[in-house]
Amino acid sequence: MATNRLSNLSKLSQVAKMVINPNPPPPDAFLAIAKIFTKAQVRTKFRNLEELAESFRLNGIIEPLIVHEELDGRYRLIVGERRLRAAPLADFTDVPVLIKRGLTERQIRALQVAENNDREDLTAFEVATGVIEDVTAFGVAEAMKIWNRSEGWISKRMAVKRYLPLTLRMLSEELSGDLEILSVLNQIEEISPEEVQRYYTHLADDKPLPRDEIRNKLSLMRQQKIEAAEYELKRDEEITQSITNSPLSLDVEDEGQTESRGNDITSAIAEKELKKAADSLLKAAPEGKKGSLPEKPKMAAKKNAEKDTVEERKHQEAQLHQSRVDAIEWGDGNRLMFADLQEKFRLLNYKPNEGEFVLWSCFLDTFLPLLDSLGVERSKAYLSRLQSELKKKSVTSLFNELHGDEESKELSSSVTVPVMPEDWKF
Repeated sequence: MATNRLSNLSKLSQVAKMVINPNPPPPDAFLAIAKIFTKAQVRTKFRNLEELAESFRLNGIIEPLIVHEELDGRYRLIVGERRLRAAPLADFTDVPVLIKRGLTERQIRALQVAENNDREDLTAFEVATGVIEDVTAFGVAEAMKIWNRSEGWISKRMAVKRYLPLTLRMLSEELSGDLEILSVLNQIEEISPEEVQRYYTHLADDKPLPRDEIRNKLSLMRQQKIEAAEYELKRDEEITQSITNSPLSLDVEDEGQTESRGNDITSAIAEKELKKAADSLLKAAPEGKKGSLPEKPKMAAKKNAEKDTVEERKHQEAQLHQSRVDAIEWGDGNRLMFADLQEKFRLLNYKPNEGEFVLWSCFLDTFLPLLDSLGVERSKAYLSRLQSELKKKSVTSLFNELHGDEESKELSSSVTVPVMPEDWKF
């Protein structure tokens, strides 16, 4: 019981620190709560109201609220909405106030922002929403004065207007207030909402955001998008060139480009053959019977095209598998080469600096062409991922984990080609 009381007193102490000005000005008057009305302001969430009410029961309302006297005799609340909401909970019917008169909307807003900035307990979402409202109402220059911040600071919060649903939820639900990383997540959400859903779940489970991973993820996704576009363009050009060079193209010059090129060159050419067969059947059909065509030749040609596509895919998969085996063998060959280099240093009595330069230059000769082929963004992402992995695992354990060979004590070219785990994510 005593422990609970101490806990409650601790909470009240924290609340008091947040809401009590050590040198509060004397109030101009005590106003009935019923005479004070509120308008939407910067703060939207009002926490610890019951604890605040308990503080009022013990100490009274020490710091006056600030109100503005309106022309109709009512009083508009400027500062102190938490106190106004907590007062009835403590059975108060009136509250101490400082009364302002003749203020503009811009001056009222500046007072509200200054008050909340001094308390430093606005959420990042409340701040961003407030900035957006002020820029909309008063312009960027005035918003900078109201918030006493730079144009860059204002701009970063204005960007919240462009946040997509999941990224905005992370901010509004206070899962993250880091606008820099949220901006990156918003760009990822434009490409793949599924990826951002994964990070949302990550935060909801009280796990910190892996900042480097997120930045690398965006870089890699951009690279993949560019490569996919380049691949599609190249593929379209190859199909067009193949059809143009085919003898079949002479029979369909007057029909323009085909409506659908299919999935590869084989299906594109097969479609041309079907068009040619259809034209022949129409010409050969008796008058009045050209409205329908037999389906079997068309279906047969389609099945042949599909069979060719399946065979081509199997052939490509076999080539890909062999390339992966080659990569493993090249990697093991490089390991042996670097071990041989170091043995030669010892035989030649190389100085440490000389040996390091040779290793460094060979390292660059081995990896720079590889990194060049991967592209700048993917290279950065891969190197960062590798650095992160090596902080947690040794080189050998990482290699053995990749190949599912936990018993192996050294790297070997006899391992199998890695299979991607179901939960693997980059």
